[in-house]
Amino acid sequence: MLKHPVTLKALRTVKKRVQFYSIEQIQTMLDYCRETPGRRYTLLYRTIWILSQTAMRGGELLNLKWSEVQPKKIKITSTDDWEVKNRKDAWVPISPKLQEEMSQWDREGEVWVLDRGNGDRHWAHLNELTASMRFVQTKCDCKGPKPLHGFRAGVATELLRQGASPVHVQRLLRHEDLSTTMGYLDPNALEIENLVKNL
Repeated sequence: MLKHPVTLKALRTVKKRVQFYSIEQIQTMLDYCRETPGRRYTLLYRTIWILSQTAMRGGELLNLKWSEVQPKKIKITSTDDWEVKNRKDAWVPISPKLQEEMSQWDREGEVWVLDRGNGDRHWAHLNELTASMRFVQTKCDCKGPKPLHGFRAGVATELLRQGASPVHVQRLLRHEDLSTTMGYLDPNALEIENLVKNL
């Protein structure tokens, strides 16, 4: 027994803020992939575009076939050897900007969005795609965010910063719990000056 007992208040967990890519970092990586020769960089260029415009998960993109890509939306479905998170097939919208970009991509001989060009996936496993993106991230001095999740986090953070409904963002990201979505909200980035005008 201590001579001088100490009373502790309940410990609080300090949540680390999720790191995400800035618009400038995304552009830097796009430029690097566009200017670097090789199929791998063409597909990483696609990866950056799609993840930064849809908030898809890396595994969802890795397992995405062109047959699931429609003019205005992408269908996310399980495959024989991969299951959608929470086992729920889903849709994600395609922005007009991404529509225009994708219309310029050469899909000849491709089955997968990240295809070798012969009907086979370029990366067999998610950790391989992650490693390739980490290489680009390092080359472009964009360290900090998780290589693939940094795009998803960026979409969530930017939409919430702009004042989008958290419920709508939750639906886009397909989070089970709204509190997960709210974890991407940076209160310091919110515009509050005009808020009092509504009082």
